[in-house]
Amino acid sequence: MNVRRTSGRLPGPPPPPDTMNNFSRTLQSHHCARALAIATAAVFALGGPVRAQDPAIDLDHGCIGWEPGSQFAHPQGIFFDTVRGECYVADTGNHQVVVCDENGIPRYRFTHYVPANGAMVPGEPKCIAVDQEGTIYLVDDASEDLAVLDPTGRLIETIVPPMDDCGMAESFEYVALGPDGVYASLSCPKRRVVVIGADLEISRVIQLAWKDPSERACITGIAIDSQGGIYVTDACASEMVQMYDANGGLFRAFGSHETGLENFSFASGIALAGDGNMWIVDTLRHVVSLFTPEGTRLATLGGKGLEPGAMQYPTSVATDGADRVFITERAGNRYQCFRVEGEVPGGELRNQDQLGMLLEEVGND
Repeated sequence: MNVRRTSGRLPGPPPPPDTMNNFSRTLQSHHCARALAIATAAVFALGGPVRAQDPAIDLDHGCIGWEPGSQFAHPQGIFFDTVRGECYVADTGNHQVVVCDENGIPRYRFTHYVPANGAMVPGEPKCIAVDQEGTIYLVDDASEDLAVLDPTGRLIETIVPPMDDCGMAESFEYVALGPDGVYASLSCPKRRVVVIGADLEISRVIQLAWKDPSERACITGIAIDSQGGIYVTDACASEMVQMYDANGGLFRAFGSHETGLENFSFASGIALAGDGNMWIVDTLRHVVSLFTPEGTRLATLGGKGLEPGAMQYPTSVATDGADRVFITERAGNRYQCFRVEGEVPGGELRNQDQLGMLLEEVGND
């Protein structure tokens, strides 16, 4: 039995978005605008200023909290809903999900609760996906199960991970939308991904055929293409970016634990752009890089810092399927959105000296 039916309900649904216009206007003028207003005058990338008319990638907007004086706390997940033009932030340390409009203005939020000792207690939201109907699929660090929520954050059902053929208790780790359902990676060291159908039942368990079965899996991110191809980041593997077909057959991998911009120290998130390129997070190097499907690096964003365009331990990445990429920072306690303007020159890099020193410093971490 894969679905746990529950009567648990979350207290206090958020006010409808259309009642929050005054709140949003206040927030726009006093909070998120304070955080990233300078983006209209100068763009920061790789830890330093870039002329606004020059770069192929510009800082578009960002957000640091849900109301004046508030602050995200170690956010771990982000998802952009292309149907409704909304950005969902898994605000882990504040036990909540914050929903922003496409310009980074928070619209509403809800606390996520998990069962503990017979009660429902605030959880630690980690990874999130939203389907076309607005149903929310949420992985929480404080629960092994996958929560299915309605658009207001009320619990609909709880999906239990399979416990067979792993040799250990499993939990859901990361979740993404696919052409035939919701895909979720499991904590099993054998690299397993499940597909959840419209009936909220597990329809398939896919064994990813990694070339070295002796390597323990540490999947840290998942993305699915339009054909059901599975893309994962695996921080423990000898090659940390792995691409599998819909049946779990490996067809490409790249990115070793070495120095160099094409490699990684801790690959920890992946998202597909509309053109087939992919964004990869490297938490320890404080960068997010754009790669072709063949593994050629096109651009790199970040560099350790708190100024706009720099990053402090990025954790997750999402795209709008077109020209924007959204990045959360666990230590920066914010998300930033960058816009790709036209074709990205191959290998383009800004502040080469600064980033070079950074990578030399962390390359063997």
